[in-house]
Amino acid sequence: MEHCLCDLTVTDVIVYRSFAMVTRRCEMPAVSFLKDQDFKLTLRGFQADVTDREHVMVKIDSDTIDAVTLEHIMQDSVEPERDQSVRIHLQNQIQVIEREITVLKQRIQETTAQESPTFSLPNRKCNSGVGLNYLLDEKSWKQLECTLSNYNDGAETQQSYNSSLLTQSLELEHKLKSLQESLNKFDLESVDQKKNLFDLSVLLHVGPKGPLKDSVVVSVEYIVYNCSWVPSYHINLVKSETDASKIDLNIEYFGNIKQETGEDWKNVPHISLCTNDVSLSSGPSVDQMPEQLLFFTIPPKSFFSKVFSIFSRHKSTKKTSYVKEQINVVKNLNPSAVYMFRVPGQNINIKSDGKVHPVVVKVSELKNCYTENVIVPKLSQNSYLKVECPENTLTAPMIPGAIKILDNKQYVCDSSLGYSINPGDLFSMFVGINPDVKVQYLPVVKKEKRSDGMFSSHKEIYVERATVLSNLKSSSITVSVVDQLPHSESDEIKVTLTEPVELVKSINKGKANDVREDGLPFLNKENNVEWRKLKIPSNGKVTLRLIYTIKHSSSNELDYTDL
Repeated sequence: MEHCLCDLTVTDVIVYRSFAMVTRRCEMPAVSFLKDQDFKLTLRGFQADVTDREHVMVKIDSDTIDAVTLEHIMQDSVEPERDQSVRIHLQNQIQVIEREITVLKQRIQETTAQESPTFSLPNRKCNSGVGLNYLLDEKSWKQLECTLSNYNDGAETQQSYNSSLLTQSLELEHKLKSLQESLNKFDLESVDQKKNLFDLSVLLHVGPKGPLKDSVVVSVEYIVYNCSWVPSYHINLVKSETDASKIDLNIEYFGNIKQETGEDWKNVPHISLCTNDVSLSSGPSVDQMPEQLLFFTIPPKSFFSKVFSIFSRHKSTKKTSYVKEQINVVKNLNPSAVYMFRVPGQNINIKSDGKVHPVVVKVSELKNCYTENVIVPKLSQNSYLKVECPENTLTAPMIPGAIKILDNKQYVCDSSLGYSINPGDLFSMFVGINPDVKVQYLPVVKKEKRSDGMFSSHKEIYVERATVLSNLKSSSITVSVVDQLPHSESDEIKVTLTEPVELVKSINKGKANDVREDGLPFLNKENNVEWRKLKIPSNGKVTLRLIYTIKHSSSNELDYTDL
């Protein structure tokens, strides 16, 4: 039996929400395989745990190789490649510092031997007639003081120099100790970071005709866990070049990949991201996975369960070609459909470090979007900018994920998308607070009045709300405002609206719930007063008043603290 070694490299990765399917390939010359012979291949290069046979599939691209059998899986371990270079760098630093310390110690020893003590003379006035004072006159005494002072200065300079050498030596010894600790720590980490290597032993039989091609492609597909991805988006707001009153949206799709599979994916030509988020208790097997990469596409319903459902036991025996239609021309997409995104470009690197690695998946642009400021003054004294695009030309669906809002590439705020937006759907989204609109919700005015009759008495509550909106921009803006109006389901409690006058007229005509888009008020489905598409001129100000009365029997107490 012939034996061949084969090193495989990662060529394809499909990342699902909780696992990934990795494909490794290598190309071998056909002359390596003699006809009508048995061969044993040792496939190397695996660092992820591939000991579960159900998660591994070996394929040989040759019509004349009759049988392929995965014999056994061998495990070994190696140290990371970075060990030698990092360790040598630390050792070189240690050697340099050790030499510097040796030189310093020699200097300290030499200068310490030359070190002299300092001397001082007694006070001449306090010791007159004693010792030197008795023998020396004033002039000789001063000469002696000068000589002794010069001597002491030299001795102190020598002592200071010795002290500085000692300080330098201590600093170098501290640095040496730190480097030695780093080297010891690195050696310990190198042992802990030894990577597992797995070799696959494969048996195959070549038919009597032998390989008909110039080369034989060996591929291994296997499933790994401890990896996932989540979508996110950057939405950049830019003024429209064709209409100054509108904006364009530049949308970047990101796939944030995180993996701790044990193997680094280096220079991978193809990485794809699948939206399948089904949690599997037993885990999928390779023969349950889809064989064809779908790029922003939805298959026909008859094939949906066979191709995408990883619960299905169906395995296609040939390559299918039914998926031709791009997602941007498909209408009424199934909201529960599984999407697969291919990361553009090649040589993609994703380390097995548990960190988030963002990759750009797609870029879309929406032109001439309408902007509207939505204000609910009772809940927040902010104006929230809402964007609507009547022509949704997204090149790929937007699935739920985190969003960063940018204005001319300047960060504005964080947001999130809680639902899917497919191409062709109505695109409507809040994109942050608009600082150019000032909202003032004035204090609520409340008054009570009691009316006593012959047989009964009533209480009447007068409530007045006022919202002042100021446009700080030099151009006009459009706002939509919603304010709360109490609704009574009891005949004993009567709510009467007196302002806005336009809404009172609509109520009298039975048209209060007719939706209006001209800035005039109407009652929406929640019985709240709404001003939709109200225009405020440049640097203008608008005051919206809501006045109503509540009349009820004085025998019943009414809680109106939130009215």
